[in-house]
Amino acid sequence: METAKSEIQSTLNSALQHLMRADGDPMQSEMIDIDTTNMCSHLQQKLFDEDGEYHRLWLAMQEDAELTAVVRSRQLHIYRNGKKVLVLAGKAAPKVVREDKLCVMVNG
Repeated sequence: METAKSEIQSTLNSALQHLMRADGDPMQSEMIDIDTTNMCSHLQQKLFDEDGEYHRLWLAMQEDAELTAVVRSRQLHIYRNGKKVLVLAGKAAPKVVREDKLCVMVNG
């Protein structure tokens, strides 16, 4: 029950963040802020360590106001303009949902 409540709160925060960005709120210049408490530790290392596999992707996400991200089931779900484009997991391969410039960075 608590996990479902947490996921709903994360989804609502992500949606609110996306709406604020779409309205031209100053939030556009702020970094993406995600709750990492439920994120896989392997994924945290890949994203946040300077030599991590996804670190340059994380840096690119900070610069792009069209992107939002939310942690679900220990994975990072990345959205562009409200549409899911990519799912990153710690040990599993990234799942490309929709072609995007971020997907090109992950693949290569």
